[in-house]
Amino acid sequence: AVGEHLDRSQMVLIELANAPAGEVLNFSAQRAVADELVTSGRLYREAAVRSGDPALAAVLEELERVLVEVAAGPEALQPADLEKLQQRIESRGLLFKVRVVGTQVRERETERLPRPLTTS
Repeated sequence: AVGEHLDRSQMVLIELANAPAGEVLNFSAQRAVADELVTSGRLYREAAVRSGDPALAAVLEELERVLVEVAAGPEALQPADLEKLQQRIESRGLLFKVRVVGTQVRERETERLPRPLTTS
């Protein structure tokens, strides 16, 4: 579930990061997705803290800040607001962090799956 959350969050970040500069961006659909992701992300962050995974918790917390800003923002992002969000995502390497942690989470999930019995 955390892997799926990170994938969906990554899509929102990619849409923000690749949005054309200098244009007003209608972001109403992404706002709704961001709002859902904030709620689930808080639960995953708390679970990561309880399970002793501070790296995952830190990325989820950083991601939450951006998602809260998107979810609470206006439906149409002005060019200056979009540029600030893009700079925040870029300067903190957030998209890269989400990709790396997402890969690590999927690898852990794969390791936990039961292995099929093989016959020789």
